[in-house]
Amino acid sequence: MIASPPSLTSPAPASACLALTRRTLRVAVLGCGTVGSALSRRLLEPPVRARVELAHVLVRDPRRDRGLPPGLLTDRFERVLDGGPDLVVELIGGLYPAGAFVAEALRRGIGVVTANKTLLAHHGAELHALAREHRAPLAAEASVCSAVPVLAALARLSAAGITRVRGVVNGTCNSILCAMADRGWSFEQALADATRRGLAEPDPHADVSGRDSAEKLCVLASACGVEGLVPDLVRTEGIERVTLEDIAEARRRGRRIRLVASLDLRGGPRACVAPTLVPLGGPVARAEGPENVVLIETQRAGTFTLRGRGAGPEATAAAVLGDVQATLGLGPIPTMLDASPVSDDRCRRHIRVRGPGHRLTPQHVSASLGRAGVRAIEVELGTAAVRIETDRASEEEARAAADLLAANAVGDSLIMPVE
Repeated sequence: MIASPPSLTSPAPASACLALTRRTLRVAVLGCGTVGSALSRRLLEPPVRARVELAHVLVRDPRRDRGLPPGLLTDRFERVLDGGPDLVVELIGGLYPAGAFVAEALRRGIGVVTANKTLLAHHGAELHALAREHRAPLAAEASVCSAVPVLAALARLSAAGITRVRGVVNGTCNSILCAMADRGWSFEQALADATRRGLAEPDPHADVSGRDSAEKLCVLASACGVEGLVPDLVRTEGIERVTLEDIAEARRRGRRIRLVASLDLRGGPRACVAPTLVPLGGPVARAEGPENVVLIETQRAGTFTLRGRGAGPEATAAAVLGDVQATLGLGPIPTMLDASPVSDDRCRRHIRVRGPGHRLTPQHVSASLGRAGVRAIEVELGTAAVRIETDRASEEEARAAADLLAANAVGDSLIMPVE
């Protein structure tokens, strides 16, 4: 059983990989919810299976059909340990029994990968101490922002002198605030929709109260080398009291409301989670729906912005698999994506052709585009160049149009895709 709430320490170095000699390495997965089942399926794919053997999957009821080979399922943690895993992946969540299982694995020198931000926020220091004592890797990239590699970025930027870390780390709250702003829904309507779409848990209190963000902020603090920060020490306010009037007033001021988690390391650590007015065009405001965005400010290397989907079983499973690969020292594992050439490269394009203005007439432009089969959305006809924003067109069609225009203008051309 894990002891009293500890302080946080820096995670074990990312270079701490298992020194193993077997060609196939054994991995056990604890928990088979949405993330656990997604990861287990990935581990059974041929490219991964050639290098990693899924030894056991710990579940509450092994008789329930989970779409996995029945022989893998067990409800006994002792059987998992007796199977001699090289690595245990903990995806149960919460403090108990997940904490006891992780601690026991580390005591036996077995490496652990976890996505459990609650466990790390409350007991990270003890677990990292066990990992160091027994020379067992402990990796947790998926515990914050899912597939967005925030912890790896913090480790890499530590030498640059990190001064502040802040951003949106809870996709559920962000989805609710976006729905209120974009659709005019009340908080209750937006929460009901998020629950229906699977973005919020049946009991969303941890999300909307800010507790989930506070726990993640503690994990981020640990990665920055801050000791002693636990959720109870984070000043936390959720989004339950945000109204449509607040949203409208923020818009009037050229702002949006986001639930921002902030760790300020200047002059001593200060941590808080709160609804915050952020500039409309800024990176935090641009986080849409379940996206996460984290800004890392440094003394010597400027500010870095990381943005991506911060939730969902597939994204989280991908982050966990990345930790598995790194911890076992496997390097990249080939994917099962179809590698056939892309047959359709059609997209919006920007065509610029330079040349004497009297030769770049509307008639020439219209005729050239028509012959090439390209439709213009916008045409800017200047004295020395014409610029055209096209509808979806292939590279070949856009090149044909540019060549026709350049021939009329006796000038050069440039084609750029428009995202």
